Amino acid sequence: MEVNGRVVALNAGENSGDVLGAPGTGRLIPALLIPLAAFALQWFFWEAIYPYVWFLFYPAVFFSSWLGGMRAGLAATVISTVVVWWFFIPTRYSFTLERSASSLSMGLFTVMGALFSLTHERLRKANRRAAAALAAVNAAKNHLEERIVERTADLARRTESLRESERRLRATLDNMMEGCQIIDNDWRYIYINDAAEKHNRRPKEELLGKRYMDMWPGIEATEVFTEIRKCLETRIAHHMENGFVFPDGRKGWFDLSIQPVPEGVFILSVDITDRKRSEEEIRQLNADLEERVRERTAQLEAANKELEAFSYSVSHDLRAPLRAIDGYSNILLEDHEPRLDAEGKRVCSVISESARTMGDLIDDLLAFSRVGRTAMHFSRIDMAALARSIFFELTDPEGRERIDFHVGPLPAAVGDAPLIRQVWTNLISNAVKFSSGKERAVIEVGCGQVDGESVYSIRDNGAGFDMKYVDKLFGVFQRLHSTTEFDGTGVGLAIVQRIIHRHGGRVWAEGATGMGASFHFTMGGGG
Repeated sequence: MEVNGRVVALNAGENSGDVLGAPGTGRLIPALLIPLAAFALQWFFWEAIYPYVWFLFYPAVFFSSWLGGMRAGLAATVISTVVVWWFFIPTRYSFTLERSASSLSMGLFTVMGALFSLTHERLRKANRRAAAALAAVNAAKNHLEERIVERTADLARRTESLRESERRLRATLDNMMEGCQIIDNDWRYIYINDAAEKHNRRPKEELLGKRYMDMWPGIEATEVFTEIRKCLETRIAHHMENGFVFPDGRKGWFDLSIQPVPEGVFILSVDITDRKRSEEEIRQLNADLEERVRERTAQLEAANKELEAFSYSVSHDLRAPLRAIDGYSNILLEDHEPRLDAEGKRVCSVISESARTMGDLIDDLLAFSRVGRTAMHFSRIDMAALARSIFFELTDPEGRERIDFHVGPLPAAVGDAPLIRQVWTNLISNAVKFSSGKERAVIEVGCGQVDGESVYSIRDNGAGFDMKYVDKLFGVFQRLHSTTEFDGTGVGLAIVQRIIHRHGGRVWAEGATGMGASFHFTMGGGG
């Protein structure tokens, strides 16, 4: 028999002997002795029993078949028939039958013995089947009881594991820095951790088991209520920032993640009130800064207008006296030359030259001032062609004969064309001027790439400079050579630096005294 995947096999005679199994020798012999015992008793009491020849043999066959089964019953029937036929049916000690009644009784006894044997055999088989079924039921019962015990133990382990998991989960939620709260489908608080208690600014015991709307009157009109209800109905998560006004009038800001859970909704909250206040302060600071920038811009515009007025004054009011000084010096030399000695003539020449130098300085200062105020218009500039044209403008054929001027491959640049032209003009004129003392001057214009940025350069083999004064090189009126060596106003390189800075680039120089100098610049985003 199979029970829950197990086969329960029972042998009817395995433990119960011949009562439940097929008759063995141990039960067959006693079963055969019963008719012999009946014969002995009937022989002894024959005088009282006569003429009932079958009186004791019917019970004998009955009990033999009951004790030994079908084979024992049939054997007892045969033995009883032979004994009765031989000893108790006349003529005694003979198998001769004198009456037909004797034959009938013998036949009836034989049939009854066979029926007894068959009936008891069936009863024995039925008993064996019932015993086997009962044993199978008992085995199944025992097996089921074992399974129930196992399942109960497993269920207990699982229950304990779930309880432990729940304890760990609650401990984790309780110790989280973020607020955690669960609202069930009836809008009742069923869980609040310590952080959420701080966010709510109310004891959790005051909220647990209470309806959300009852604890926060008027909450139905807020966006957060709408989102929680939507999550309860659609089971779709939502994320939002919520500004909440507490009953005491204070306002807090929270970053909320609203998630559907089997119990209802899980709300994860992060207090961002400080961040929102900082953002508001930054916005206010930006607004104040913009206002200050507008004020400073207005002040700068006013200063620029004053500077323009000053430049106009310098351009017109100072030039006239300088022209008068120069003119009167020339008149003095022309009209009164015979009366002037050599020193007087020299002084007149110095006055005239100084007036012209002062005019050049005024022009350079005005140019330096205009560089910072001129509107810029960007276009594509052919740097190689521009460098060559400026060199030819600054030199005459005789000067070009003694100068080896080389222009390497120069990538085009994007910038304000007039301003970049001023850069190349000042740098090339410096190279020509400071290499004028060389019998054979060399000026090289080139470009290299440094970290993906174009670096334009101009090198000469002229007077050079001492690198310890390099920081003064691009300052206004900063000269590293005297005017007796090289003329100039000391403003040209300052103009170069201002133009390059306006283009978002850098400019620097390298050199050594008597070994020449090299100037480098980049164009920032435009180069």
